[in-house]
Amino acid sequence: MEELGYSKASQLKDTRKKFHKGKRVKKCDLLNEDYKNWLRENFGCVICGVVSKSNHIHHIDGRKFGTNDYMTVPLCGMHHNLSKNSYHSMSDEDFKMIHRLPRDMTVKGHFRKLATTYLAIFNKEKEE
Repeated sequence: MEELGYSKASQLKDTRKKFHKGKRVKKCDLLNEDYKNWLRENFGCVICGVVSKSNHIHHIDGRKFGTNDYMTVPLCGMHHNLSKNSYHSMSDEDFKMIHRLPRDMTVKGHFRKLATTYLAIFNKEKEE
């Protein structure tokens, strides 16, 4: 290796982050902290409307098969995971019924529709 001009130190240097917030980054991950911060600052919790920099960013499809920061919605802590009426403490059907979400689609479907709208607004603002 050294004959080719590579050393172990240079092999460790990589332009791609190996870890993001303590989690290992996968090749399929789409990460954008600016987008998540923009969501927190411009939109409130999709359930109660509270706008806060401390709002949680909920990944609609989870992170098991790769993180996609563009398919996210802002949720306040109480509606994300800090109360008995939070998304992660009950079934989708119960969450939809308690928070009066549209009956004609799933919670994930509703969140995806919102996420697509937010991303379109973000991209439009970036172009201007």
